[in-house]
Amino acid sequence: MRFWCRFRVISPERTSRVGSRNLTDFLQLRRSLQESLADTVIRDRYAVGMSSTAPIGRPVSSDTHDRDSEVVSARLGVVSFLNTRPIISGLEDQPGMTLVPMVPSRLIDEVVKGEVDAALCSSIDYLRSPVPLQALRVAPLTCNGPTLTVRLFSRVPLENIDVVHCDTDSHTSVALLRILMQDLWKRNPDFIDHEASAAPADGVAEWPDTVMLIGDKVVTHAPTESTHPHQFDLGEAWKELTGFPFVFALWLARADTPDHVLSRVSEALADQLACNIAEIDALVQREAPEHGWPVNLARTYLNGLIRYELGPEQLAGVQAFHERARKHGLVEYDRSLVFFGD
Repeated sequence: MRFWCRFRVISPERTSRVGSRNLTDFLQLRRSLQESLADTVIRDRYAVGMSSTAPIGRPVSSDTHDRDSEVVSARLGVVSFLNTRPIISGLEDQPGMTLVPMVPSRLIDEVVKGEVDAALCSSIDYLRSPVPLQALRVAPLTCNGPTLTVRLFSRVPLENIDVVHCDTDSHTSVALLRILMQDLWKRNPDFIDHEASAAPADGVAEWPDTVMLIGDKVVTHAPTESTHPHQFDLGEAWKELTGFPFVFALWLARADTPDHVLSRVSEALADQLACNIAEIDALVQREAPEHGWPVNLARTYLNGLIRYELGPEQLAGVQAFHERARKHGLVEYDRSLVFFGD
C-alpha cells in the first residue's frame, strides 16, 4: 500500500523511524479517514504531470495514458493559520491539487461562485450559503474544550461588557461568541467589526476595551493580561455550555460538484493529514517559527488542543451549534447537514 506524501512513498520500513506514539496515531487516523470516504479510489491511478490550466473540476487527460490514468484536478480554498498546516502542508505536491489561500470568512464566497471546488470554510457558512452545499467528512478543525486561538479579551468583567469588537476573519467565531454571550453569560452587548490586521503595534492603550481575536494573532499579537485581565477561551466556554466538542471549520463544496472530484479531494486530504500527523514533531519544528509561535506551545496546540476528527460527538456539537444559531437568528437558511457520499 502506498500513498502520496510530498511525493514520498511511505513504507513499513520507513515508519519504523517514526515515534511509536505518532505511528499509532497515524495508523488509527489513516484507517478512520479512509473508512469515511465514499468511493475510495486507488492512489496509483493518478499520474504526475497535471496541466496547471485545467478547468475546475475536470479530469486532465494524458496522451500516453488511458482513462484510468487521468489526473483529477481540483482547486482548494485553504486557510494559512498554523492549525491548518497538518492538513495542507504538502498538499500542493499531490497530483491535481491547487491551493488558494485566504482568510476563512472569504472562502465561502469562492465556493458559492465556483471559483474553488472545495474550501475549509467556517461551519456556520453551511447555513448562510445561497446555494445548497455538501460537507466532506475529512480534516475538519475542531476542539474538545480549550482551543487557545479563539479568545475574548476584556479590560472589564463579563457583567460590565456592553460592546465587543469582533475579528472579521471568521464567521463561525463571531456567531459562537453571540451564542455564548446570551446563552452562557446572559449578556446582550453590541457587536462591532474589528479589522485585526490593523491592531495597535504596541498592544496597550489602543486596543478596544473588549475584543475577540482568532488564529495565530491570538499568540503572536494580542492584548496582554496586564491590560485585558479578563480572558475567555471560546472553545472552553462552548464545552461548559453544551458538553460537546466544537467544530470551527468544515470542508464545504457546492452540491453540484462532480462526485469524482470530491472523491479525489477527500482522498488527498485524508492521506496528507495522515502523513503530517505521522511526522507532527518535524512539522512543528518547521512551521512554528514561520507562524511566529514558540515551538513548545505549537507542539502542545497541535498535539491535542486542535483536532481533526469528525466523529459522533463532533457531529452532535455542530448540530447543536447550528440549532442555537437558528434560534438566535444568526443564519439565513434552515437546512440539514448533508455529507458527500451519504
